[in-house]
Amino acid sequence: ARRSYYAPYEYDEFDREKPTQTSFQFDPKPYREKPKPVLVLGATGRIGRRVVEQLLTKNIPTRALVRDYDRAVEVLGEDNVKRRDSILEVQVGDVNDSECLDRAIMGCGSVISACGSRRSTHVLDFLPWRLFNSEVERWCKDKEHPYYTNYMAQLSVVKFAERYGLKKIVRFTDLRVGLSSLNWRTVLDNIINSMNTKYHNLA
Repeated sequence: ARRSYYAPYEYDEFDREKPTQTSFQFDPKPYREKPKPVLVLGATGRIGRRVVEQLLTKNIPTRALVRDYDRAVEVLGEDNVKRRDSILEVQVGDVNDSECLDRAIMGCGSVISACGSRRSTHVLDFLPWRLFNSEVERWCKDKEHPYYTNYMAQLSVVKFAERYGLKKIVRFTDLRVGLSSLNWRTVLDNIINSMNTKYHNLA
């Protein structure tokens, strides 16, 4: 807002037509909103750690959701994690926990998801009523299954991002996602790693 302040008019007996006037104007600097942090999921992984490194290099406030705090200190750097004035904030939690994910996304401006799960296929996974049942939670409670991290967690990211009005979500996936589902690499990965590529594609 622009404001002007004036001193009272002063007259003398010889020149009543020209009052003495003093004024100054105050222009406050425009208020700049504090930038919202970028949330990185899978921050201690091979891709996630490099994403965090690039964000910090560019002096961008960053929030990392990790499952193991000590590993975060080791991978992301003790100075980055523990320094009081660091622009890196570390939250301990699991992407498969909706409450943790909700708290992590709240207050952020964007999300970079570099998390993923690679679980070796169990022999019982090939039972027909499991192999062709898309509702994995009915027969597998193992949160390491790609169904949870590669698919359900990503759907939750989108849901919470919409709730808090985030405009940008970046998702890193396996290179095989760009291949045909009938490509031998994709087929082999799905057989060995609990349909890993399938659930990347679904998300």
